[in-house]
Amino acid sequence: MNLKWKWILLIALVPTLFACTSPGDSLGTETPSGKVYKKDVTYVDFDSSEIIVLESYPVQVEVVAKGDLPTPCHEIKWEVSAPDENKAIHISIYSEVESGIFCAQFLEPFVVRIPLGDFEEVGYSVWINDYEVGGF
Repeated sequence: MNLKWKWILLIALVPTLFACTSPGDSLGTETPSGKVYKKDVTYVDFDSSEIIVLESYPVQVEVVAKGDLPTPCHEIKWEVSAPDENKAIHISIYSEVESGIFCAQFLEPFVVRIPLGDFEEVGYSVWINDYEVGGF
């Protein structure tokens, strides 16, 4: 292979290698095992997300959220806040991925059931990533 083709091949492969990692891979939280994980985005399909009220007393409520993770290497995570003074429950859905790993670059679908707790009254609104998905 002549020198010209080696340079063309090198120029073509370098961007591909950088595409396998995410910006900010050196930032994150280190676990006891020494692995570093960073918080990342998820793509939530708000129109497909639903609130499920279970038949019990007090009433138990769950949210079924659907969407896509940025890659198959990402893990889905969430945090649920206690209802605020306006009876709004905020859910933060995000992903975590190990920093510096190489991963296939395609979306990975997810469906997750998130328990909100027990409720004795109505009038609550539910928000996922600052988007209102409904109420009960």
